[in-house]
Amino acid sequence: MVLVLTVILLIILISRLGINLFKRDKIFPRRNLVVVVTGAIVVSFYALNWQFNSSFLPEGYLNERLTSPNGEYEVRIYHYSGLIDYKNVRVSIFDKDREKSETIYYNFVDGPLNVEWVDEETLAINNMVLTIHEDSYDFRKEN
Repeated sequence: MVLVLTVILLIILISRLGINLFKRDKIFPRRNLVVVVTGAIVVSFYALNWQFNSSFLPEGYLNERLTSPNGEYEVRIYHYSGLIDYKNVRVSIFDKDREKSETIYYNFVDGPLNVEWVDEETLAINNMVLTIHEDSYDFRKEN
């Protein structure tokens, strides 16, 4: 929504600047410039957070829950569609004692997602073994 509004205001700003080139008695449209720059900053903030901040990911739809062997943690698997209808999956570990959740896995779904506990602190997700307090995987950080 903010991106669309920013683009519309940018078009208005450019058109007003073009009109002002032919009419010398008009002043520079500062108000439109401020709105466009503010919109560009908001869009940039959103894009950077999406790229680098795993806590900024959308919640998605809870698809499955798996309790750890000792009952201390719970794996919550969320699915959702991204901006261009990619199927994404986010796996979070929920600590029942502290009632806090942390995302440890985020990826595109390229088939069935196999999640299972190896032991109390280790999780296997599609043949990738992650220690829940130390490891994480995010496809956006592969490069």
